[in-house]
Amino acid sequence: MAVQMAVRLSLLAFAATCLQGLVTSGDLSGVLQLGLLRIAEFYVTGLLCGGLAGWLAEEHARGDFARWRESRQSAQAASEAGA
Repeated sequence: MAVQMAVRLSLLAFAATCLQGLVTSGDLSGVLQLGLLRIAEFYVTGLLCGGLAGWLAEEHARGDFARWRESRQSAQAASEAGA
């Protein structure tokens, strides 16, 4: 999840930099250098944000599963006690 987010974010940053350079009529080498720099910056940012998002999603899923398992076990124990 983190790598996918990092790649997408860095490609968006590169495209935005290229469009900015096209609109402002920047020189090609300067725009490409800035674009490559932004790819690196946003790739790292995407790795951090994607890793955090993946970790949070896993923790949430673990908590939901633990609550479901606990309610299932208590329902089973109640049905066994009543039978």
